[in-house]
Amino acid sequence: MQSETAIQTLKLLGASPIAMSQAEVYTSLQQGILDGAENNEFALTIARHGEVARYYTYDMHTRIPDILLMSTLTLEKLTPEQQRIVEAAIKASIEFEKAAWDKEIEKTRLAAVKDFNVEFYEIDKKPFQKAVQPIYDGLKNKPAALRAVSTYPDSKKLI
Repeated sequence: MQSETAIQTLKLLGASPIAMSQAEVYTSLQQGILDGAENNEFALTIARHGEVARYYTYDMHTRIPDILLMSTLTLEKLTPEQQRIVEAAIKASIEFEKAAWDKEIEKTRLAAVKDFNVEFYEIDKKPFQKAVQPIYDGLKNKPAALRAVSTYPDSKKLI
């Protein structure tokens, strides 16, 4: 991820981030150019990172949300009943996606353990949250960014 926020986050966590394509990550881990990488569990099996990275830590330093967008012009053309149906379908799809994601993650974790002997670790997130607090503090000077973050009230549950 080549964004200033991502780079700043990793620096605050004590890393020396290197922006590179995902295609280069495996070889860089293998050759010792990198001593760690960030990605979801699927990289361990699909990109075979589990062959060269045997430890996976859940520090939750970033979460990338899935967002469903709909034009208000289109929504307003619907009857109130149709709007309720769309809203119910959205809620159902969210629950379906979460369950499907969790199921696939669990299958991937089991495969990473079985195929590559990857070890997974849950850690105390509080020190990480404290380390990246300057990013949140910096939002105070960026009203548009602060509004964007506060638009998603559930985002605080992920932190």
